[in-house]
Amino acid sequence: MGKHSGRHAFSDRLRELGSPLDGDFLDSAFKAFKDLADRKKFVYDEDILALVEGQIGSADEKYRLEKIHVVSGNVKTPSAKIMIRLNGKMKTATSSGDGPVDAAFKAIRKVTGFKGTLERYGVSAITGGTDAQGEVVVTVTDGGRKVRGTGAHTDIVTASAMAFLSAINRLAYYQTKKAGKGI
Repeated sequence: MGKHSGRHAFSDRLRELGSPLDGDFLDSAFKAFKDLADRKKFVYDEDILALVEGQIGSADEKYRLEKIHVVSGNVKTPSAKIMIRLNGKMKTATSSGDGPVDAAFKAIRKVTGFKGTLERYGVSAITGGTDAQGEVVVTVTDGGRKVRGTGAHTDIVTASAMAFLSAINRLAYYQTKKAGKGI
């Protein structure tokens, strides 16, 4: 599929892949598909499935990454500025780090107040080519609970920030569930 593919064709392809969506989930996934198609010449089935996973995973998110700006290289100290939506309000933080991912994670920690531990960080390509989406998987622990978060994007630092926030959102979900239901 490509940037000229329409909503109906996208919906049909999702059904063929065994991941049908409708309503707000379809609208959100289609918008993400169009954004990706603008960056890539071809959008493969693996890319589409990663988008769907991201849309389903975002249903209970407390924190949503809105913008990320990273400066990196071998001349300047890596830094990141992030904007995260929390309860309808934008929160911004800036941090520096040993690399762009470290800087982004530190900025995310400032906004979310996350004090837990990053246990695992892994990166893999979803498809081939220089315009491939990278998938990042992180495992974090906090308060005795271990969770996994994933993120996919053509920019690996953005995918990393999405994965880290995905894990933090899962922890927040479990904390809310525990407080509300006495687990």
